Amino acid sequence: MIELYLSYMKDMNQKLLDYLENDKIEIHYQNLIEFNRHYDIQNKPNDLKIFLHLLHKISKNHSRTQNFFEKIEKILIYYKNDIQKYFSNSEIFNIFNHNIRILLFLFKNQFITFDEYILKSIHSEKYFSYFLPEINNFFQNNENKCKKILSEEEIGELKKKLPNKYEAKRKIGENDSYICELIRNDDVDEFISYVNKNLIPLNSIIEKSIFETNPMLIANDNMTLIEYAAFFGSIQILRYLYLNEARIKSSLWFYSIHGNHPEIIDICEKNIKSQE
Repeated sequence: MIELYLSYMKDMNQKLLDYLENDKIEIHYQNLIEFNRHYDIQNKPNDLKIFLHLLHKISKNHSRTQNFFEKIEKILIYYKNDIQKYFSNSEIFNIFNHNIRILLFLFKNQFITFDEYILKSIHSEKYFSYFLPEINNFFQNNENKCKKILSEEEIGELKKKLPNKYEAKRKIGENDSYICELIRNDDVDEFISYVNKNLIPLNSIIEKSIFETNPMLIANDNMTLIEYAAFFGSIQILRYLYLNEARIKSSLWFYSIHGNHPEIIDICEKNIKSQE
């Protein structure tokens, strides 16, 4: 019995990865839906919850390829009625807690409603800024509850700090600094021009952004340019940084594995081992 269950979980995981990692989107989407339908997970709350946790875990840790979130959102839309049928507002939130890009989608598509429980759960300035429209709407209708956690003056101060194109940027869910955009796109020529023009040291730390939604990047307050390049597999920019003697630390391994670029991993092997 245990072996059958493990086989089922392995197949579920593989079907989901096939869908998220391949270009033939519709074929793999239908394969995934048919697999879940065969096991009737839409009528089995426990199995559906396991599937949602798996989706959450992959969406947090997987490299974000083209249309990555659109693919995840398509799955969630398919199971929206089943999700709302079996799980409460707080249960849905807790499944995807700390995955703020998915939570934004759930709010906007009315899977869940912003309430006092959620406000308490995201009690930090970086999350307040990201979910400010939802917080503001809740405040208008629940001023007394909200004031226990966040005052009207604090909301006003957060509003003043919001940059241009706020809605578009939070949907993208990436660090909105120009240098980060160049690194993600591996635009080495513009990167070289930009760092030289602005006298940016090659060992600089990436400035934090309220729009960053990747938990691995949110957790690191001292991420360097070369680590950020490794994380996104941006080989041309990483090669430039490496050849110009940007510092390589053992933590680069961690980000190189996520970026999954053979040459970057090779650079890690040669340099980090030599430091040991």
